[in-house]
Amino acid sequence: MFTHRALIVEDDPSLAALMGRLLARVSVGSTAVGTVAAAEGALAEGRFDAIVLDPNLPDGDGLALLASLRARGVLTPAVIVSGAVVPPPDDRCLALVKPFTKDALPDAVLTLLERA
Repeated sequence: MFTHRALIVEDDPSLAALMGRLLARVSVGSTAVGTVAAAEGALAEGRFDAIVLDPNLPDGDGLALLASLRARGVLTPAVIVSGAVVPPPDDRCLALVKPFTKDALPDAVLTLLERA
């Protein structure tokens, strides 16, 4: 049984699956999508305790998605996962640079969940 749910927004299916497995080890279930549009749909249909977000998606900018969510009052904590250093846009975000260790993503999500 999972204690939390995360939305993984990552266009690389194998990386999204790996992220899901890493989160499951710390009782965080996940739903993975690969586009901004799919993320919007998933967020409209379900409740998530955290978002794991690639800023470079095939149909748009993940950081613009996050800004749009914040403008609408969605304060779900987010971990931004990128190949380059991306400064977290607010105090409800952390950033990880790919590649990261197997503990880095679960640790970041759990840290944000503790803060929330």
